[in-house]
Amino acid sequence: MRSEQLDDLYSQIKLTGSKAETLVNEWIKNRVNKEDIVGLLGRRTQWYGKLIKEIQDAVETASVPLNIPTKRDVASVAKLTIQNEDRLEDIQQRLTQIETTLQRLEAAIGTTPSSSKKAPLQKASRRPLDRKERAKLVQENLARLSDALLNQSKLGE
Repeated sequence: MRSEQLDDLYSQIKLTGSKAETLVNEWIKNRVNKEDIVGLLGRRTQWYGKLIKEIQDAVETASVPLNIPTKRDVASVAKLTIQNEDRLEDIQQRLTQIETTLQRLEAAIGTTPSSSKKAPLQKASRRPLDRKERAKLVQENLARLSDALLNQSKLGE
């Protein structure tokens, strides 16, 4: 076959395919666009939604005596964890600002309080700390802050 004949053949195949597609689409539309089918699907969807809700409620009820966390419990804990991380980051930023302000005041006055000899405020690590480590970290940072503030107030008197 020559190139022209192949082009004609491809054109006819394309035209036939387009006509067949149109016929199939019309057949599907005619079958699906009936009110009874749409109504049946709507009722089934509502029934299915109610069934899913009842199953979720049953799982919630059954999980309480078994002491198993549910999807909602896990989502709540995740949300609270994110909120706490955000609050901790905010506190860390504020502590850093306070430390910077104290350093500027020390530099302006030309003094070096005893707190400046110690290490700067420690930032909380991303690894989980146990209760004792957290308490120790908070106490150390509060001690540094209070020392700096006391020394600053003594210099101001």
